[in-house]
Amino acid sequence: LRTARAKIAWKYGEFEVGQDSPLIAGVNPLSLGAICTPEFVGAGNLWLWLPQIRIGVETGGGVSLGIQGAVLAPVSGDASGAFDTDNDIAEKSGRPYFEGRVHVRWGSDEMAGDIGVGIHQGWFAAKGDSLLQNQAFTVDAKIPLTSWLELRGEGYDGKGMRALGGGAIGQLFTPTGTPVRSRGAWGQVNIKPTPRVTFGGGYGIDDPLDEDLGAGARLKNEATSVHLHLRPAGPLVLGFEYRRIQTTYAAGKLANDHFNLAFGFEF
Repeated sequence: LRTARAKIAWKYGEFEVGQDSPLIAGVNPLSLGAICTPEFVGAGNLWLWLPQIRIGVETGGGVSLGIQGAVLAPVSGDASGAFDTDNDIAEKSGRPYFEGRVHVRWGSDEMAGDIGVGIHQGWFAAKGDSLLQNQAFTVDAKIPLTSWLELRGEGYDGKGMRALGGGAIGQLFTPTGTPVRSRGAWGQVNIKPTPRVTFGGGYGIDDPLDEDLGAGARLKNEATSVHLHLRPAGPLVLGFEYRRIQTTYAAGKLANDHFNLAFGFEF
């Protein structure tokens, strides 16, 4: 079980409890080749599912202005061993994560659009009683230009963003022990000429500040993908995706290519 949520919504607001993606990074690329972990993770997509409580209010109407807030369980992004039951440095701070988002929403169904800007504030426990901060400013958008053409994407500028799932290419601290500063963004175009055919492509990038990194660190991550989804009949879905990932080091660049075929049922 990856995500679960209970939500109460009324005309001018909503209340939600569950485990979900961060409030400030709720958009994901379309993909049948990236299922458990979303596309462009490590290349601009902050995604990590965290226990949280959310509340939001909005004006309503054809074009609605809204404001949302969330309290999230803190996490540093450290890998857990088989017998690792200790709190990580985010949990040891004794403080939850806080996030806020302001957004504009319009339309419904296939023409539903949303543009938002957000802020994240968190803490890591350091030596003694001191705390280090992890912070981010974000923008996200899902824009249907027509019934068959959609744009979607996200961007962030922050520090300590490994905590939200792969930010700074999974690098958390500088050689001097402060959170790594980084910027990232991804975007995708989706075209749906018929209800049974969807194709498109996208690009993502994560670029930590070079002066925050030590020798041998990952300086930049880039990912490019194209996809084709077919729904020939009923719940049947077929997909093809090509993805290229390129990582830059001081010594040069390394790249790999993924070819994915997908077959399944939607319900």
